[in-house]
Amino acid sequence: MALSERRWTGTGTELRYDCASCGYEVKLLPPGAVGSGILMWVAASTLVTALFMYDKWFGPGVFGWIVIALFWLGGAWVYLPALWKLRAHPVTGAAPSKLPDEQADPDPLRAGIKAIERKSLFGAPLLLIAAAAAILLAAAAIGYVNDVMLN
Repeated sequence: MALSERRWTGTGTELRYDCASCGYEVKLLPPGAVGSGILMWVAASTLVTALFMYDKWFGPGVFGWIVIALFWLGGAWVYLPALWKLRAHPVTGAAPSKLPDEQADPDPLRAGIKAIERKSLFGAPLLLIAAAAAILLAAAAIGYVNDVMLN
């Protein structure tokens, strides 16, 4: 299986791989996009579950259970088939990060999304977690300087 096409879909990239010997083709999400999506799905679903479960008086109730189930099932419906396709169609060999006819993207947001998508299934979520930790560390340092050193 060799990478034959990389197409921007508006929210991410779709990769097409072709088998040189049999002509079979498959369209996959990049592993980094799947890993990042699973991270966001689990984080959002956990947050919604925590918000509905820790109600002081009645617990989640019927509406709360429906919302919790929709978050968990909706994420599973989106990301588990993509993860299964990555497992069922392993890519062998090294995939080029750029196709010969591909131009550099002038849009910085799309270029950032593509840079994260090119990471591995576990590399992209770890990069996002590290970036979030760096932002929180910078905010803590600014708060420390403001509260302790300037007062």
